[in-house]
Amino acid sequence: MSGNKFFEHKPLDRNHEKLYTGDVWYVAGDIATSGDGKCPACSFKTIGEAFTAVQDGDAIRIKAGTYTETGLDLSNNSIELYFEIGSIIDPATGTALVISGDYCSISGKLRIEPAAGQIGLQVTGVRGVFEGIQVHAGGTGYQLTGAGHFLRDCSSGSATTTAFDIQANSQKLYSCRTVGVGATKGYKISNSADNGVLCECISIGHTDAGYYIDTGSSSWVLEKCISGIGDGKWRDIDSANEMGIVYPNEIYKEMDIPGNTTVNLFKITGAVKIEYIWGHVTTATGANTTVCSLILYDGTNTVQLTSAGGQDLSDLPANSLVSKTAAAANALTKSDATSCWLSEPTGYIFAEFAVGELTGGGGTTYIKYKQTGVGTTGTIHWHCKWKPLTESAVVEPA
Repeated sequence: MSGNKFFEHKPLDRNHEKLYTGDVWYVAGDIATSGDGKCPACSFKTIGEAFTAVQDGDAIRIKAGTYTETGLDLSNNSIELYFEIGSIIDPATGTALVISGDYCSISGKLRIEPAAGQIGLQVTGVRGVFEGIQVHAGGTGYQLTGAGHFLRDCSSGSATTTAFDIQANSQKLYSCRTVGVGATKGYKISNSADNGVLCECISIGHTDAGYYIDTGSSSWVLEKCISGIGDGKWRDIDSANEMGIVYPNEIYKEMDIPGNTTVNLFKITGAVKIEYIWGHVTTATGANTTVCSLILYDGTNTVQLTSAGGQDLSDLPANSLVSKTAAAANALTKSDATSCWLSEPTGYIFAEFAVGELTGGGGTTYIKYKQTGVGTTGTIHWHCKWKPLTESAVVEPA
C-alpha cells in the first residue's frame, strides 16, 4: 500500500487557515519606525495607528512597553486586544483608553496609569469582555456607560473619586478589587442602572462607601463581596438589591498608653452587638496607669461601658490581659501575667452588649479607652468581635 497516494501525508497549508474573521495587527513601541502593522517584524509603533487600521472583527497584539499616547478610542466592533505583560498606557492628560465599539475584548496584563483626576478605562460600547486589567491612580478607575459588560480580575488602586463607576444595565464583575484613598467610593452603581452582578469582589480603604447603589438602581446581586479595613458603610439607597457583603467581624487596634486622656479604639456605625472586647498587653505598662475604663462617646454624650471608678492597670507585664467580662457597673477585668491566670466572665450575659451610634446630631460615635492616671508607658493591642444589628452597621478601627 506504500504507493497508494490516498495515504500520503501532505502538510497543512496554513496560508488558507483564518484565525479570525479579519486580520491580526501588531504594535511594538520599541521599534524605530512604524511598519504596516501586518506582522511582528513590521509592527506599528503606536496603539493609535492600529486603532486607525483595524476593521470590525480584527485583532491587535500589543508588545510590552509604555505607551504615552492621548486620545485612544477604539470605535470598531468585535475587536480583540491582547496586551503582553508589562504593557502600560500612561497618557499625560485625558481619559487613558476609551472603548466605544461594541463586543470588544481586552486580555493579557494591561496596566493603565491615568493622569490626576482622569478616567483609566471608559467603555461606552456594549457587551465587552475585559480581563486582567490594572488601573492605578487617576480620578476614576473604570467608567461603564455601555450595557452588558463582563469584567474579571480587574483592579483599581488609589482612584481619587470612584474605582468602578457603573452607569448602565447588566454588568457582571467577578473577582475585581480596589484599594481606595480617603473619601472615595469603591463600586458605585448609579444612573438607574439595573440587573447586574458583583461576585467575590473586594473593596478596602474607601471611607465614603465601599459599595454604593444610588436611588433608581435595582435588581443587583452582590455575592460574597468583602468590604475591608477603611471602607465606609455600604449603602443601598432604595433597599432594592441583594447585598451579600462581608465585613471583617474581628478587628484590632493597637494603643499606646495615653496618660490622663482618652483614645478612640473603634468607630461605631448603626447598631451593633459586641461579642467581646479584650486587649493583651504587648509592652509593660508604667506606674500610675490608674482609673482606666471603656466608654461610648458621640461627641456630646458619654455612656460607661465599664465602671467609671476604673481599673488600676499599673505595672502590668507583657502578656497580661485586660477585658470587659461583666456589666457596665463593673470595672475592666485585669489578668496580671506576673503569674499564670484565668479570665472567666462572672455572668456571660453581660460580656456581650449592644451599642448604637448617635443619629441626627452629626457626631461620630466611638468606643474609647479613658484613663485619668498619668502613667504614659506601655502598649495594649485591643481585639473586638462584633455582629451587625441594623442593615448597614459596621465597627471599624478608629
